[in-house]
Amino acid sequence: VVHGSGYDDYVRCYQHFDKSVKDNDIIAFSGGDIWMDNRPSVLRRMYIDGVINTNRRHHLLGSVYPTEVKEYGKLNFIHSIDTSLPIISTLEGLRLDEITEKPKSVITKVFNDDIQWDLELLYHNLHTFKN
Repeated sequence: VVHGSGYDDYVRCYQHFDKSVKDNDIIAFSGGDIWMDNRPSVLRRMYIDGVINTNRRHHLLGSVYPTEVKEYGKLNFIHSIDTSLPIISTLEGLRLDEITEKPKSVITKVFNDDIQWDLELLYHNLHTFKN
């Protein structure tokens, strides 16, 4: 997972991984570095600066905020993302296309709950996230 204390440190870490891992390995980006409050703009800058190896697949760990995925636009080097955002939003009764802040629940805390799914909302949120 790429980490860093600032842009230059983040770039050095990425370049280390890009040179060190096998060609078919995926490089993962976390959204957890405090300085990186806008991961899409950091990745876009890395792309513009020619840092990103577009022949490699990349993975996003979680989503930092609800609209983040749409902000990547045409950055087609993002291969996958794992997030519970559509699921947690559904459990909290929220429409993904209307929220402005990330839901507060954590997926591991709802595993033992007797969940009553709103399937219409779930399908809506999954569709919204996917598109």
